[in-house]
Amino acid sequence: MVPKASAAFSAPTSNGQWYKTTQAFKLPTNMRNESYLLDVTATDNTGETGSLQFTVQTSVYQNKPFIDENKVYVTPRESIPNDNMTIFTIYAYVEDPDGISDISSVTVDLEEINLPPATMTTTSTSGLGGWYKTPELKIPLESFRGIKTLDIYARDISGAEGEAGFQIEVTNLDELGDAPEVSGSKSYTTPNVSINDETTKLTLYAYVSDKDEDIDYVMVNLTNVARYTGATDSTDSDDVPGYYDYSATNTAENPCETNSDTILCMHPSVQE
Repeated sequence: MVPKASAAFSAPTSNGQWYKTTQAFKLPTNMRNESYLLDVTATDNTGETGSLQFTVQTSVYQNKPFIDENKVYVTPRESIPNDNMTIFTIYAYVEDPDGISDISSVTVDLEEINLPPATMTTTSTSGLGGWYKTPELKIPLESFRGIKTLDIYARDISGAEGEAGFQIEVTNLDELGDAPEVSGSKSYTTPNVSINDETTKLTLYAYVSDKDEDIDYVMVNLTNVARYTGATDSTDSDDVPGYYDYSATNTAENPCETNSDTILCMHPSVQE
């Protein structure tokens, strides 16, 4: 068991001060390599207390490689068909406190998609880390469809190992690609608050992105707020904000055309 350690004060800050243990303590060798919670408690003159838990990660190694999960990605996209034809590559940023020269290997476990492990090689380096990538890969026909979690392992010269997981989607059609994303932070209406007087015009702007750049159409359902009346084949888009005249062509070419007074089509705009 690790003994309790008291704390002594160091240099004060504006409304507090740093405390550190009065003596260093050592962790016993029979502790498993995992995360442990330590409780820090502060007590004032009146007996009131404040406490905080923080995590300590134990390891037989002092330093090990680190894989940034926010810097792991798949090209050309994160959904790949199991057609044994579509080529994709996995990229990951790996760094080591002892420098990139201390990293001996980076591999990705591809068992979930019926492939053997792949060795990743550096594409660029900077400081303590660098970008690594797999060779070109293809998902075999026998791989089941769905979301798969794959693991990347980085090992250094001493044998210390870091790992990170990421997800890839196995699909059956290359056309599926990645779904469009509608941004909540970039979507808005003008004016911000509309008067419900059946006179004030309201325009909705929605910021939509798509990694595959294959957006077919965008529409908004107004059922909960209004009935969109007043848009006819002869209506000018300048007269009714947000209205786009799809009447010149039929539904087959323009799937957004619904002939509905509550489903309103949206068209591309340069406004941000």
